[in-house]
Amino acid sequence: MSTQTELESPTVTPSQGTLAERAGAYWALIKSRQTLLLLATGVAGYLSARPDAASLQEAALMLLSLFAAISGTTALNMVLDVDIDARMGRTADRPLLSGTLSPTGATIFGGVLVALGMSPVFGMVIAAGVLFDLLIYTLWLKRRSPWSIVFGGISGGMPILAGRARGPDRWTAWDCSWPYPS
Repeated sequence: MSTQTELESPTVTPSQGTLAERAGAYWALIKSRQTLLLLATGVAGYLSARPDAASLQEAALMLLSLFAAISGTTALNMVLDVDIDARMGRTADRPLLSGTLSPTGATIFGGVLVALGMSPVFGMVIAAGVLFDLLIYTLWLKRRSPWSIVFGGISGGMPILAGRARGPDRWTAWDCSWPYPS
C-alpha cells in the first residue's frame, strides 16, 4: 500500500473517451461559469475607458483574447492543483482526476490558450495576471496560508485592468486620476 505526500499528484491513466466526452472535459477544464464572470469584469473595464468611443469589433476581439487567456490560466491551474483537488469532494470529479484528460494534454491546451490570449495591446496585464495566479497564488500561497484568497483576488482583478487597458482611449500611467481628470 502506497501513501501520497502532500505535494504528489495522484496517478490516473487518461481514458480515450468519445470526442464529445473529451470536448466536455476540456470545457470543464476552463471552469466556464468562473470564466464568464471574469469576462464580465473585462467588459466593465473596457467600457470604463470611454463608453462613448467603444467599438463592437474591438470589444469582441478583447473578449476572445481575454477568454483564451483566462481559460488557459484556469486549465494550467487545474494541472497544478490536481493533488489538492483529489482531497476535496467538490473537485474530485474534475477531468484530470477522472482520467478523461492527461496532465500533458491539459498543460498543452492551457499553454496554447494563454498564448492565444496575449496581444501586444494588453499582453502585459494578462501576463501579470497569469503569473500572479499560477506562481504566487497557486504554487506559493494556496497550500500554505488561508490568506491566499486575498492574493488570489489580485489575479481575479486582472481582467478588469486588461479590459481597461484595451479600452478605446488606452490606459496610461497618468490616467490613474480617472474619473477625476485634471
